[in-house]
Amino acid sequence: MHFKWAEPFDNGGSEIQEYEIEVTLVEDSSTASVAVINSAEYDFTLGVGLLSGKEYSIRLRALNFFTKFYSVDGPWSAQSTFFASDLPLPVPEITYVDESLTKTDVLLEWVLHTGDEEKGFSTIDPYYLLWMDNCQGGDFTNLLVNSTSTISHAISNIVPGSVCRFRMNVLNIIGYSATYSDVLSLLFAVEPEAPPAPEYVDRHGGDSTISLEPFISIKWEEPGDNGGSSILGYTVEASEDGGDWTMIYDGSADPLTRYFKF
Repeated sequence: MHFKWAEPFDNGGSEIQEYEIEVTLVEDSSTASVAVINSAEYDFTLGVGLLSGKEYSIRLRALNFFTKFYSVDGPWSAQSTFFASDLPLPVPEITYVDESLTKTDVLLEWVLHTGDEEKGFSTIDPYYLLWMDNCQGGDFTNLLVNSTSTISHAISNIVPGSVCRFRMNVLNIIGYSATYSDVLSLLFAVEPEAPPAPEYVDRHGGDSTISLEPFISIKWEEPGDNGGSSILGYTVEASEDGGDWTMIYDGSADPLTRYFKF
């Protein structure tokens, strides 16, 4: 912890020679003193007894020639209180259980901090706050607060086909993590049902008297369930005499065509 202070308004008529800093561990009232010469700032570290994650109070007083020569104690400043902690790190990422993702629901997961540095050397377990946007690219709202041990959260009743975004930040005794986790974007959709079997429309076997090449025409209907996402197109495969299936039409970028002649 790095501290700075201002010189007293009145030095008592003699130049300030040093400052005495007293630090008190709040939980047991134990104190430690440090003398600072020719400076108005000081770093408290583990090397001078600072314990990570603990609450301290600090005060100081100025010493001039009079107090040093006559062994007189000057007045203490008012106390300041601080925690030997830092802001927590964000959760790296939010994930989801693959098989839980449907057109309307998903189970989100994340990993809790385990190390003191990740937690910011906090004296309390950090809180994990889950945020979700309005599934239209808008503002985020909080879904999960005051949770120190939850590692998953179920989302339900989403409008099929929506793209929703999720993020998380962490709160400890000092404050919120400086950043959020990476944003997780999810499309609430699954694979569509298979369309009904294609229907025979017309065919020609290759009558040489009518100058028509052999052909078969088929058509098909949309699937009953598009999986929550608009159909982008269709592909057609054919198998000759029970052999392997081979794609004969690629309409994956043409959602309107549902007729093919081959």
